[in-house]
Amino acid sequence: MDASRLNTVFEADGPFATATVDVSHDSESGAQEHELRVRSVCEQLTQQGAGETVVQQVAGRLIEQVGEPAPVARTVVANAGGVVFDETFHERIDQPSVHWGPLPELSGWIRSAERNIRFVLALVDHKGGDIAVYQSDVPEPESETSAGGETTHVHKVPVGGWSALRYQHETENVWRRNAQAVTEELDSVIASGVRLVLLAGDPRSVAEVEERLKKPQATVVRLETGSRAEDGGDEAQQQAIREALLEYAVARKLELHHQLQDRLGHRRGHRRTRHCRRFRPGPGRHAADRS
Repeated sequence: MDASRLNTVFEADGPFATATVDVSHDSESGAQEHELRVRSVCEQLTQQGAGETVVQQVAGRLIEQVGEPAPVARTVVANAGGVVFDETFHERIDQPSVHWGPLPELSGWIRSAERNIRFVLALVDHKGGDIAVYQSDVPEPESETSAGGETTHVHKVPVGGWSALRYQHETENVWRRNAQAVTEELDSVIASGVRLVLLAGDPRSVAEVEERLKKPQATVVRLETGSRAEDGGDEAQQQAIREALLEYAVARKLELHHQLQDRLGHRRGHRRTRHCRRFRPGPGRHAADRS
């Protein structure tokens, strides 16, 4: 999970209303159940002391229909200035979570975000690559595309004489151009917010793409199995993906908790400083004390 998604919360002033609600519409009465859950959230926020404006901000966002496959839940955080956080995730929420207080209550969303990872799988060879973006909790890709595709002289021809060097040079240029096309497509996906790239396929093509990628913006993992010829159901490939996702999730969980502790600790310290300054004795009070 990218903690930068919480920047708007860290930079906002409380108190905050936080609500996490199931917004799935996978039953005949889904719309009615959704409305009842939102109504319950409003009542709970009001009982906890949230003002009418904040309650309306939360309700207005939660009542919107989400065009994503069930199960899907939504977390909304709002203060007096409006909504400062709004995220969906694919998990069934039995009971709404509602909180009004000086800090937002995001533990439920964070636990889900740690498990649900958005990643791109790129299967590459000398002809280019197939690129698919996934959510780890949804089996079907959210998008698929192919890059490269130049095939002229893509295979080295076993001929002798002076022409062999020319064919070999042109073949390697085709490989490089196809790798560059895959890299450009992956850079575009990374720029959209995906922070985990899984690469598999022909070892030389994988190495070429990995070298060209803007790696500081994403974590790149090379899988030891998988090729464009496979249909995506290969068990070895699926196991390699699961292991890569687990390792990434553990690393991100540790990093995220450190970041949250630092940022929330800073916010608390900043509030205490402002509180102390507000009640610091002025010059007149010091003069009275000296007398």
